[in-house]
Amino acid sequence: MLGAVVGAAGTGAAGFVTGWWNARTVQRQSQVQEEQARRQLRFEHTRELREPRRRVYTAFIAQTRLVDRELGRYSISDAYDLNALHTEVERLDHIGIEVMLEGPDSIVAPAREVIDLAHKSIRPLRLAARAQDGNDTEAVAAARDNLASVGLAFAHSVRSFTHEARSILSDDGRNPAPCAGSS
Repeated sequence: MLGAVVGAAGTGAAGFVTGWWNARTVQRQSQVQEEQARRQLRFEHTRELREPRRRVYTAFIAQTRLVDRELGRYSISDAYDLNALHTEVERLDHIGIEVMLEGPDSIVAPAREVIDLAHKSIRPLRLAARAQDGNDTEAVAAARDNLASVGLAFAHSVRSFTHEARSILSDDGRNPAPCAGSS
């Protein structure tokens, strides 16, 4: 009788351990499958966002080139009709809104900096135009120097934006931890 009890206890314990081990293995497999599904969803989500972002980032960078071209035209000319620059800066502002909507959050600050510097470039040109109208060559030279420094800051901000955009577009979505603001 003792042998039967010991045998039954041993069989019961072995069954319990086997069942517990199998349940734990199934739980681990389920966790791994869930993680794989999350990674796959992130990959697909990132891939779906890449093309619209690429288009709007490209349009934004192309518009910065047009603003820069207008700034260059003013820096070597005595003509200060600012309508063309205003038009290009307004377009940049509009495309910048699209950039901010497409995201992610990490691109907002670089885009905003580019837009702000484009707007700041208008003031030295206005000052130069007023100084030129008053035949104040010293003020014209100071305004042009100010324009040159704003232009350099603008070019630097465009490089920063381009670097961040390139980083975002090269994200393949396979990173285990999703980036903040990537939705």
